[in-house]
Amino acid sequence: MSTLLIASDPTELVTAQNALIADVDAKRTAAIEEATAAHDMVESAKRGNISVAAAKTVHRRASSRVGYLTKIGQALRAGFVMMPDMPGDVVAVRVDRDAPSVAARRLYDWKSNIPGERSDSLPPGKGRYVSPSQGVHTQKVQVKKSDGSIVSVDRHCAIELRNPDGLDRRFVRPEVMTRLAAAMTMKLFDEVVCIRPQSTKHRRSKDPIVLGRIIDKATKTTSAFLIAWFMDKRDI
Repeated sequence: MSTLLIASDPTELVTAQNALIADVDAKRTAAIEEATAAHDMVESAKRGNISVAAAKTVHRRASSRVGYLTKIGQALRAGFVMMPDMPGDVVAVRVDRDAPSVAARRLYDWKSNIPGERSDSLPPGKGRYVSPSQGVHTQKVQVKKSDGSIVSVDRHCAIELRNPDGLDRRFVRPEVMTRLAAAMTMKLFDEVVCIRPQSTKHRRSKDPIVLGRIIDKATKTTSAFLIAWFMDKRDI
């Protein structure tokens, strides 16, 4: 049986979307069974005074996959079309925290070294969207040099989460903002990404794209969905 879904016209796209929903549902059912079996394995190991480390890893990965497939299924049923993931600017991540990550709160020599916020891979409807770039604090630190002298240097750390930044001006269209706001209200995607127009030797793309990403926290497997895309007919 072929594992490929191919669509070259609107009718085939609807058929492929329905087939994908059915496939994701089947995979989710299998993942739930695997997660249940892994949970039972952890409990059995506890009763037998056996190390549960390996069993917990299996359970964590299976549970993470259930959540991943659940969100994919909901995105497909909401009408979002799956498409290839592409590099772009992450403009929002969904978290359930009031403070930056522990790693971001450490002191760094340069502001650019502070790691950006990552999604908490939450269930649908949970958390809020924040910017991957945090509010940063700079403080003076006394450092001993190799010659024994003491100097005062700047060190930087993240101190607060920020609301998502505004979109690049190329994305500021009423229709795009409406679709983006609707997608973010659903609290379904782990990341929202803006794909910047790419330039090549022969063509400069003027078709910005906004994607929603769903990420399996355990394996980092990522599925991307089209939130908004537009083109100006004058560019044809």
